[in-house]
Amino acid sequence: TEVHYDASARMFRMDVINLPGEHHEKILGMGEAASVAVFSPRKRLHSGFDRSRSRSEFIESHSSGDGAWIMHKCAKTLGGECSIKFETHRTVFSFRCPITTFEEAVNRNTSVHPSIFKLPENVWGIAIDDSRIQRKLLGRFFHLAGVRDDRCIVQGGTMQEIKSFDDFVVNHIEQYPNDYVVVIADENLDAMNDDIMAKHTTVSGSKCIENIRRRLLPDQERRMLALVRSANDSSRDVAIYCARAHGFLPKAPIKRQRVLEMLAPAWEKRFPPGGWADEDAHTDSVEPCVPSLEAEPADSDEDLDLLVDMSELRGEVEELHVMCSADEELLAERWQIIWERLHALKGDLKSLPSNGRAAAAVEMITSLRGTTLPPNFKERWVSIHSLIKSLWS
Repeated sequence: TEVHYDASARMFRMDVINLPGEHHEKILGMGEAASVAVFSPRKRLHSGFDRSRSRSEFIESHSSGDGAWIMHKCAKTLGGECSIKFETHRTVFSFRCPITTFEEAVNRNTSVHPSIFKLPENVWGIAIDDSRIQRKLLGRFFHLAGVRDDRCIVQGGTMQEIKSFDDFVVNHIEQYPNDYVVVIADENLDAMNDDIMAKHTTVSGSKCIENIRRRLLPDQERRMLALVRSANDSSRDVAIYCARAHGFLPKAPIKRQRVLEMLAPAWEKRFPPGGWADEDAHTDSVEPCVPSLEAEPADSDEDLDLLVDMSELRGEVEELHVMCSADEELLAERWQIIWERLHALKGDLKSLPSNGRAAAAVEMITSLRGTTLPPNFKERWVSIHSLIKSLWS
């Protein structure tokens, strides 16, 4: 597979190249008609060549012939096209469409480049996550976003903090009526006692934010930017988060250059430049202090702090391994608790730097999602456990 980008035309192209397949010489003899047939509905290019199979065998082993036609339709909705070339020694399938690069999209969505974006001095950062690893990362996130350390509050370490989070945020906003608040809530907050196998409650972070917004007066609510952070990022999930909060942050590696790229568009969408918030934020003429994203080397100590602590991750994984080694009856009884721990592990893995083994483990954990113990769970967990252990071996 080859990927090309024409910057002058802003055109993306992907070529999928294969060796010649069955009946290639006959397809070459069709000329342009072969390409037309591929993208026609209900057409199977090889249907007229293989006479050796019975009709029932043919139907069982072939698709309806609409796949390439559907791809072509999808490409057209993107303003692009699909094509296929049958050459003597290969077949080349191409998809091309106009695109906007990430850099262009970021610049388009903010009034200034994210590297020089600044939050106002009078902003608080309040976050909640039930994962010890994620709480550390969120503290670093706020620091790099320009929130003063004495204005960063990260909760979620106890059942009480999780269950009273909406009360805490409402009371805090009432206590500081002239300040701004950035709230980041993990979607799945697992509130449990010290006994890891005890019954517990799962609290929805987006529902917490929805409750907070309803309880605040309009003048209070308009000074808050509330975001949901989750490892579940399907379009359906994100739509739910955005209906309850002001936006969504994926659980992903927190890199220095990405912090303001993620936060700046959400902030300016909530508080458009030149509006009441912009004027209010600068009435005191205080210049916010934001850590430079340009000046420090990539391997600075602060960058190292952004990484997931692998020793802590190892401890979480081994604790979970003990839970997953119980007998089938006990696993079925405690599945909801185990799944919540697996989901938290999934979020931690997604926060690691790009890694193929971590990504594979995330996919395997996602496949376990459900209200009941999935089939062959123990065998599947052994594979996941081995894959994760390879990250630090």
